[in-house]
Amino acid sequence: MAVYTPITKEKLSSFLENYNIGQLENFKGVLEGVENTNYKIITSQDTFILTIFEKRVKEQELPFFIELQNHLSNKNIKCPSPIPNRNEQHIDTIEDKPCVLMSFLEGKKIKNSTSYHCHQIGRLTAKIHLYSKDFNVTRNNGLHQKHWEDIFGKCKNSKDRRYGELYQIIEQELQYLDKNWPRKLPTGIIHGDIFPDNVFFIENNVSGI
Repeated sequence: MAVYTPITKEKLSSFLENYNIGQLENFKGVLEGVENTNYKIITSQDTFILTIFEKRVKEQELPFFIELQNHLSNKNIKCPSPIPNRNEQHIDTIEDKPCVLMSFLEGKKIKNSTSYHCHQIGRLTAKIHLYSKDFNVTRNNGLHQKHWEDIFGKCKNSKDRRYGELYQIIEQELQYLDKNWPRKLPTGIIHGDIFPDNVFFIENNVSGI
């Protein structure tokens, strides 16, 4: 279930008046996903996705992702394109939560992936890596080595002592990684969350990511 924030048709119609996308005809919650609330929206002009960002998302990081999607979309990468409102803003608010209106990607997820599907995903991922080289906005990697140390610190400081021996092993490994972590490798933007639910296909061909 990925509809954490319920919205009435009246509320959504009023919200969409600030967008040049026609009149609301229909909408429904998207049940796939686990972190944010998503609605499929059909207007007199087209179909869209409204994503409402829930508590886990850091609002200050949203501009990075929105600008990146704009950047990749402008380079013809098959990804959702953020839709600006009448004030030329991409990040909006509904029910006191940040939200973004996106273009709708046709297609569906593959239930039984083959090497052919994986090859297509690999090619598209490579394009994302290459086409984002000239993207100049950055953000800290929340899953980096320093983040592991922060998580371990919270675990180690808990009152649960059943894993004392394991704590010692983890601490030694983290110290080893800190000393031997490669620091001269190429860096760049990656997708970081590619799994079947995040890649759409039409007739066995990638239609969006």
